[in-house]
Amino acid sequence: MVMQQELRVDSMTLQTESIAIDPMRAMFGTIEVTRPTEATAQVVLTEADINQAFNSSFVQQKLAALTLMIDGQSTAIEPLQIEFRLPGDGEVAIDAQVRLLSSDEVRPIGFTAVPQLSQDGQQILLADVQPRQGNGYSPELTEALLAQTQEVLDLRNFELDGIELALHHLDVAVGKLTLCGAASIQRFPSN
Repeated sequence: MVMQQELRVDSMTLQTESIAIDPMRAMFGTIEVTRPTEATAQVVLTEADINQAFNSSFVQQKLAALTLMIDGQSTAIEPLQIEFRLPGDGEVAIDAQVRLLSSDEVRPIGFTAVPQLSQDGQQILLADVQPRQGNGYSPELTEALLAQTQEVLDLRNFELDGIELALHHLDVAVGKLTLCGAASIQRFPSN
């Protein structure tokens, strides 16, 4: 299943006790709810799903539009490769290569972090961020990638037209990210 912003999901499960539909419209092949329905939802993302999102044209354009101060000089960047990993222990890891357009220099970026849910269940926040250290790693570039990571993991990327989600639980396992929460269904998505 492909969600908004080129974000593919491994699976999405909605469970509800009852749904009130318009029977006349259903007879003609159009399912329409007659009142909002509450449900529980589970969304499973794999490393491959999240990597596809990070390397999508949407994220690539967002990163290319950034102008950063690197070594005292303003420069735009070109993302060359972004790798998102779910190594276990509740952590996510991101490593990337970007080209500084002002100097044509390629630099590495990387960090590990622990994803957590915001109190209102509307965002996945990255806590305990540990930037990679060493030759060539830049704090400014890491901050830019961190901001894009937050955008890719934004709950609004999982919402389908007519369905609102609020997260209650997040599980990070090796190779898989599982999100659980409540869904309010006002109408079924048209596509």
